[in-house]
Amino acid sequence: GYVIEDMLDYSDVTVVDEGLWDSGPMKWKLTSDGVLTIYGGKTFQTKTTYIWMDYADQIRRIVIADGVRNVPNNAFRNLPNLTSVYLGNAVEKIGVEAFSNCPKLYEITIPATVDEIQRFAFYGCESLTTVTFEEGSVLNTIRKYAFSRTGITKLSTPTSLTKIEESAFEDCKSLQEVYLAAGLTD
Repeated sequence: GYVIEDMLDYSDVTVVDEGLWDSGPMKWKLTSDGVLTIYGGKTFQTKTTYIWMDYADQIRRIVIADGVRNVPNNAFRNLPNLTSVYLGNAVEKIGVEAFSNCPKLYEITIPATVDEIQRFAFYGCESLTTVTFEEGSVLNTIRKYAFSRTGITKLSTPTSLTKIEESAFEDCKSLQEVYLAAGLTD
């Protein structure tokens, strides 16, 4: 059989920039096809600025590699051309404003390992219509404004969810169907 990757030609993809994050071991790499990859460590530290923001217009896809445990605050906000994100199999937290105001981001799959989605995590992602929670999710909490001003049309929360803070889905004008987990207490 054929594997799709074998049929694709990556010969024209080059590295635009790359480096260590906080003196390592975490690394980042941006390639000419607009893919920003975060890899090589477990804890991704929050900073006030992120070097890849110099390339904000070029970033189209983000890959948080398997093994990375968090998406820090503000790490990928205001990326005007970001359309997709892959969150690896170890991510436990999605930080404050992690992906806020990314107007072309249209879908996200939240790994089963994520237990908390912080305030404003996806705020203002107006094209975000699909949010999928992986089976076996341990998600406990969705914080204030986490998905406010998104284009979500349908939502089905995982059974592990116990708390949705106020305004978590405020101003989601396209939201038509909501299926809430039986375990919600707040």
